[in-house]
Amino acid sequence: MREKALAWLQRRTEQRGRLEAVALKLLPFPPNPGETLLLEGDGRWPSLLHVPVVAYVWWLAASVGQGWLVVPLFLPFYVWFFVSSGRYWLTSERLMWKPRFGEPAEVLLSSLEDGEVSMGSSSTVKVRGSSSMTLRQVPDGARLAGLISIHRRPEFRDVARREPPPLMVPLEMYRTLPGKTPNTDHGPEGLAVLRPGFVVYIPHAVDSKLLDAITEPVGASRQPARRSRDRVKVPASLLMEQLQLLPEERIDALLRKAVRAHPELVLWEARKLEWTFLSSSVLELVHGDEALWAQLPFWGQPPHLERVLHAWRAR
Repeated sequence: MREKALAWLQRRTEQRGRLEAVALKLLPFPPNPGETLLLEGDGRWPSLLHVPVVAYVWWLAASVGQGWLVVPLFLPFYVWFFVSSGRYWLTSERLMWKPRFGEPAEVLLSSLEDGEVSMGSSSTVKVRGSSSMTLRQVPDGARLAGLISIHRRPEFRDVARREPPPLMVPLEMYRTLPGKTPNTDHGPEGLAVLRPGFVVYIPHAVDSKLLDAITEPVGASRQPARRSRDRVKVPASLLMEQLQLLPEERIDALLRKAVRAHPELVLWEARKLEWTFLSSSVLELVHGDEALWAQLPFWGQPPHLERVLHAWRAR
């Protein structure tokens, strides 16, 4: 009986080792051939947001003649920050973390299920799958968490930067009536995505729901149905940026899927569109009795805008 128990324990240990090797397998530093490097960063010192706190505490201590106390109070904090920080690389296939001290570790994005990516306080990104990883005090933490949430999903596998890039122009726009200048005091109300065959308008109110709308669940969701599958905020602008890494047909399919999932979104076919430049920096798109209005950058048109408009003229 004892020998059987030992044999069973040995088999379980071997199985666990193989599973961990899938999710946490030390590979060469990225990018490997076939990978696309999405983001990298190196956290060394606390955010500048901590500087006013240090200055205020020093002022309080100095006012009572004890300014020297600031050094022993904050030195351990800065030492802890440096020791717990590190460098990260995110590719289209994996997340690698090299702490300041210790061995590098990585997680394959394909091993992550719903609810296993979250954004904590102080730019801390947490990944919880078959293995866990906590990246503390990382620069661009919100962007890193958003990219992990996007690229762990099957719809964003095998991405690559393409030359020439897809014809896709995201523009911050207002929804208004033809010929009417909208109230611009509060900023644009949504993001319009101009494609050769159509334009999609995405109100900012649905930003947090958009990624879940165009992707299928992976595993058992750990979040209530009314919440995002990951505890990460993914703005539409970041999602549209990553869509440009996909093949043309997949871009169109996912955008049309988003429109079907959310009635707040608007899709206008290019053949039914009229457009005009009201000035050198104002573009108006008209569809029947509705219009989209954009204030273009003063330094020039966005890349590929003229090519998209040329494609519309040909329809």
